[in-house]
Amino acid sequence: MNAAYPQQGHPGAYPSSGFGTRTLRDALNRRAALGQRLALETAVAQLVPLCLELAEVHDQGYGFYLHPSSATETSDGRLTLARELATLLPSDARDRACLPPETQPGQLNDARGNVYAVGAMLYEMVTGESVGRNMRRPSEIVPGVPKELETVLAVSLIIDAERRPDDLRALAQSIREIARSSAAAAIIAQPPHRAPIISYHSQPIPIDVSMSLLPPAPAPTPGG
Repeated sequence: MNAAYPQQGHPGAYPSSGFGTRTLRDALNRRAALGQRLALETAVAQLVPLCLELAEVHDQGYGFYLHPSSATETSDGRLTLARELATLLPSDARDRACLPPETQPGQLNDARGNVYAVGAMLYEMVTGESVGRNMRRPSEIVPGVPKELETVLAVSLIIDAERRPDDLRALAQSIREIARSSAAAAIIAQPPHRAPIISYHSQPIPIDVSMSLLPPAPAPTPGG
């Protein structure tokens, strides 16, 4: 379980990413240089199919390190796993910030670890900042983001691996619902539905978002 991908030139090797592609880190760097952030709808459109691809990879028994430098952005805007790069620990501090706390050299991450990585990537894609101990809530950086975004981030960024969900397909559905709820709220001016809670494959351990890296929501002011 969680074997590394075969390397190019070895029997059974996967095809490389090919030409005409760039990493997500490259794209994030270009946007940062221009003072731009990625629209939430675009981040959702990129991450949902990526989550489904990652789930299939884990189903095949492979582990990997997921971060913006191991995700390739193709010429048509899709994200796909750069499989050879995903076997290497990143050197970029912002990429390392996307790895779950339990990451160990030589021990590729499983689906539970990569739920965290997807959440960290979603946070950086939308806010332009990295996750970390002093991170801010997205609503402090990008006014008007839907509450569902922070719900999904709070769940996926749980520090304790044993209490973090491990279902990337459910995470894809939750991320998809962020955009759907946001669009519906804009049209009908009603509070959007909550994103579905990301499930566990195994035991039904209660999700405790107090263990999340995402800071808690500010307490309402008296009379507010």
